[in-house]
Amino acid sequence: MKHWKTVRLFIALACLAPTAGVAQVHGFGLSEAGEQAEKQKAEAPPTAWTVEGAIAEMSLRERISQLQMVKLRGRLGPDASERQILEKYTPGAVIVSNLTRPRNAVDYALALQDNPVRSQHGVPVLIGADLAELPVAFGMQKEDHFAPLPSMLAIAAANDPVATRELAGLYADHLATMGFSFQAGPCLALAPDLPDAKGGLQCLGSDPAFVGETAEIFMRAFAERDLTILFTGFPGGYWNQSGDAPPMLLTPERAMTDHDLLPYKRAIMAGARMFLVGNILTPHLDKDHSTASLSPKVMKELLREDLLYPGLVVAGPIDGLAVPPGTSQGAVAVAALKAGADMLLWERPGLYVMKAVETIVRAVEEEEISETAINVSVTRLLQLKEDLKLRTKETSAEKDVDQLEKRRAYPEAARRIERRSVTIVKNNDGVLPLSRERSTPVGITGVTGVSELFDALEKDLKNVAQQKIVTAKHGGEIYDFEIHRLTSRAKGVRTVIIVLTNELRAQGKVELIRKLRDIGARVVVILVGYPHTLGDLKEADAIVTVYSDPAASTAAMSAVAHALLGKGAIAVRPPDDTLRLSVGTPMTLDAPEWVRSPAGRLPVTLEPPFVCGLGYSFLAPDTIKKVRWDFGDGGASKEHTARHAYNAPGKYTITLTVTDAFGETNSGIAHVEVTE
Repeated sequence: MKHWKTVRLFIALACLAPTAGVAQVHGFGLSEAGEQAEKQKAEAPPTAWTVEGAIAEMSLRERISQLQMVKLRGRLGPDASERQILEKYTPGAVIVSNLTRPRNAVDYALALQDNPVRSQHGVPVLIGADLAELPVAFGMQKEDHFAPLPSMLAIAAANDPVATRELAGLYADHLATMGFSFQAGPCLALAPDLPDAKGGLQCLGSDPAFVGETAEIFMRAFAERDLTILFTGFPGGYWNQSGDAPPMLLTPERAMTDHDLLPYKRAIMAGARMFLVGNILTPHLDKDHSTASLSPKVMKELLREDLLYPGLVVAGPIDGLAVPPGTSQGAVAVAALKAGADMLLWERPGLYVMKAVETIVRAVEEEEISETAINVSVTRLLQLKEDLKLRTKETSAEKDVDQLEKRRAYPEAARRIERRSVTIVKNNDGVLPLSRERSTPVGITGVTGVSELFDALEKDLKNVAQQKIVTAKHGGEIYDFEIHRLTSRAKGVRTVIIVLTNELRAQGKVELIRKLRDIGARVVVILVGYPHTLGDLKEADAIVTVYSDPAASTAAMSAVAHALLGKGAIAVRPPDDTLRLSVGTPMTLDAPEWVRSPAGRLPVTLEPPFVCGLGYSFLAPDTIKKVRWDFGDGGASKEHTARHAYNAPGKYTITLTVTDAFGETNSGIAHVEVTE
């Protein structure tokens, strides 16, 4: 037995002997060329990382996995199914949602980057989020750790480029601090034109020029922080959805250029890097393919060739498409890539994502898809990651992320948008603004924000009462017994304010408004959310729209109260036409004629009279705090009504700057042409 142990030990030493022997021979100079080669290899600097080098190193399966963009759902970090995908089929990009608090984003990002493709090939994961869904319960009343932000529709109603730039910077700061690289959205599709479409709060409205301008503002703010944006909804029609039917782009092809496509064109000209082509029916563009995400006409011809878009084309969500009998989601994924997609969006991680990758691998091996096309798409993705400096970007510090939680009180940029977005779309007989002399007693009721509105109005009006409609919030209807209870207790009340949402059925809302008016009350309705149910409220004396999530409307109620009292935000709207006068002829300028308050304008077109741009204005005595006129020739005035004459012919610019009761300023300019 000892003999066999000795033999095994001898064999083991013999296996190690060549290394020692070679080293000894090299030491005697018997293989100087080999020794020199080893020395040079040890001293040579590591090969610089390049996109081409990384692609050459990656297997076909790894490259195809890079072309997947997967939404992740774990609250504290990747769950089991997500970790499996990260390990075996590392996606090129992910969208994280439903985080518990900002600090979890740091740990989440570290976990996502711990994958074979990063460790072996130096290729990081592109990590994005939609702040409107991060978490899904994003808002003051739903989460304690995230600062609330106004909706995109509120941005459209405010229509203030300065405030939009501030908010875009806030978005970018939040994402960068939490370690994200891109924002998933906004959607650049215009508001719906289907009569029964419900729209959405993340819509930017009906004005193509405004939507395009907003896209440019967001892009500049994100580029300053080495972030990018995945613009969604291409080629338009995303909000044209009724019931369970898929969305549909109804605009004729000849009219798309200056309508649905205009926001995307402006984004492309500004350097957009990522577009999501949605599962949108496009009958006027491609009669052979039912959805844009599978259409060569949309992705290759329209987006690549006509619009000259050089960035990443993301299609999907692939798992949101109806799969024909006998067809797998993998086959649909192959069809999307063949139609011109670079990446495929998946709403949920799972086995079908991995199966789709294998299906695409087989399609390339069988030459159904060109491997060159795969490499071109991977190149676009890796170059974007390199331009965003993802390989060298440091992980966010937890102390910086913790500051987001400490600053979760309503940010100033968000508050400014919320105040400026409040819109008066009806004001019969000057019901608004409210005053102690004309409006009280005031009763406040509704399904949300009642207490907040009461607190905001009670200080100014004094004689105010409140009563919530509790059952309607859960039943989706204002029941007859609630109407009877409210009307019986409202006798003697001069003004009733009702806070309503779209979820309530029309009959109860109409009946409540009618019954309150029958007892002699003037009815003011506050509609919270997307305003597609304005038609149900037309019997009210006044209607106010506010574009916030009904479950996160605390800050909005404060802004509404200011507007109701005549202390709303100010918008300076000078005359559009050039003013003309002669040298030495004085002109009279009246600041109230240039000022609109509240500043909000209806951002979408609904049934008449509720059309895009509608907004009633009223000025209370203390709406305007300070005024400054700059006449462009060195002259100035601080009077509400100013007179000025020009001493020389020429073209001048008049600037009016107005300060409101809360110290916020807004400016506008008008042009003057002075002749002899």
